[in-house]
Amino acid sequence: MRFKSSTLIFYICLWVLTIGHSVAEDDRSLPWEGAGLKLVESKDLSLEQLHIILASNRVEVTYVIKNTFSKDVTTQVNFEVPSFPYKSLGGQVYWDDELLEEVLANHARTNSWTLERPKSQSIPFHNVNITVNNKKVNLSRADRAKRCGTSHNCKSDVTETLRHHGLPLSPIVSSCFPMGKIVYQGGVCEKRLAILKKLNLVDRNNEPLWTKEVSYVWKQRFKAGQEVTIQHTYRPATGFFTLRFDDERPPLESFAIGILNSDGLLSDCCYNHKIGIDSDLIQWIVQKFAHDLGHPQDNKGAYIYTVDYNLPALKAWTKNEPIKQFRLTIEHPKGGTIQTCPQWTSMRLNRTNETQVSAETKNFIPQNKIRVIFSSPTFLTDLP
Repeated sequence: MRFKSSTLIFYICLWVLTIGHSVAEDDRSLPWEGAGLKLVESKDLSLEQLHIILASNRVEVTYVIKNTFSKDVTTQVNFEVPSFPYKSLGGQVYWDDELLEEVLANHARTNSWTLERPKSQSIPFHNVNITVNNKKVNLSRADRAKRCGTSHNCKSDVTETLRHHGLPLSPIVSSCFPMGKIVYQGGVCEKRLAILKKLNLVDRNNEPLWTKEVSYVWKQRFKAGQEVTIQHTYRPATGFFTLRFDDERPPLESFAIGILNSDGLLSDCCYNHKIGIDSDLIQWIVQKFAHDLGHPQDNKGAYIYTVDYNLPALKAWTKNEPIKQFRLTIEHPKGGTIQTCPQWTSMRLNRTNETQVSAETKNFIPQNKIRVIFSSPTFLTDLP
């Protein structure tokens, strides 16, 4: 079977870009997006300000939290890392440590050349940096395994059960979930699955029935009547695909192939909503495609990236109280643009510089997750 070059380019790029992933229809609810901080005890704590900065390679969030009580409040604060999904992995960098080690060990067993270990700062969610009032916080890490019920509620803790039987907490590694990049050692999977079946931790298809939760935690004191500024930054998991035309199909057919290969990454971004920017994603893609048709020597394609942020997760500890001042800033690649849904009815993004847009409002109640699609005329080499 002969591949069309545009299709082949798509798969090559998906393989080379180590944080690219495809999203199948039944996997769109998987928790790729970051969800920010979670306060174990949030009574009497008011979220005065929230500023979210989203870029293709960086998420930065600043919280200003005020203790409205007459006494000090001390509580645990968690930064929860999204669970690594076990479907539609694509070329995503493995931010689960056990899975990454399995991939590296597997490569060493089956290849004569060395697979370079990715740098920590290039792995999604590994480079979490948190400051309180501009001072870096010493974080503790907590890894837990939670069994999921029929309603996908993952509450039953099975961490010590898995450890007692010498099993990894990662559901992918522990259940030997089939992956293209891993050939498990003979006999290992049979032993693991036999134990997991007795523990009722896999279904009839040997798919795992638990998730691994990783949190970075610390204790925070909120003094009576005072504000505390907390900021966290991390590298997000980023979706990716590319659009290019070739000479084997008519231009519009070639364009359609690229769109069809997007695997749902272009969904849910409110293309008919005006959000104030001078050129939205649809206009940008059409203009870029028209330019490349007229200048084949400059045909570098259009590179599309996605980043998600689970904004509604904040409601769990804000008790649905409005955020007094909310600001969203989006930084896009030079020469590119962005597409996103409005977070409130009158939301309009104002351009603050060549590569940055911003919008802000007062008394904001989060309702929907933020999905931003970034476009770039060139491949982004600052991504891992």
